[in-house]
Amino acid sequence: MRLRERGKRVRIRSQAASPRPVPVLEPTGRFYVPALKPVAARGRPKRRVRRVAPLWGWLWRNAEPLLWGAVLGALALSLWFSPRTQLTRLEAAGAPPEAHAELYALLNPHLQPPIALRDTPRHLERAVQSLDWVQQARWQATGVGQARLTVAPREPFAEIQTANGARLFADPTGVLFRPPN
Repeated sequence: MRLRERGKRVRIRSQAASPRPVPVLEPTGRFYVPALKPVAARGRPKRRVRRVAPLWGWLWRNAEPLLWGAVLGALALSLWFSPRTQLTRLEAAGAPPEAHAELYALLNPHLQPPIALRDTPRHLERAVQSLDWVQQARWQATGVGQARLTVAPREPFAEIQTANGARLFADPTGVLFRPPN
């Protein structure tokens, strides 16, 4: 094959392979023209190429990976929405015993079994951190369907008595807070 135009390959046939019959001079002086070869002997017959839509061809070529992807996607969705993998038990650790009732009242509206795993963990952290006596709240998964909410209360540095007898505390950074009791 020779390259004729840019980007096109063209087959150029030699004269030796020409399908035209060439006269042959016999020893008697007569010219003899050999018969053409039968059609089947000249070469393979051309097959008609059936064109398939590009999308169907691509789908057929990639059928196996697509089927595996569909199976794995269905498995992931079934596990994501399964009640066995949803959060069903929440443990609050680090809070003083006097604050358990307050924490339960705060977290109860967020805890509707099964607990959704999208935004609820961060909502619970923010809700607990909104309490003035909490310095930090951290969410941690502890197993299938279980989680722990670790609460770090503020450490009092100074006590302040108000005029009406209420007690306020200040931590070392200067944040004022009421104790949970």
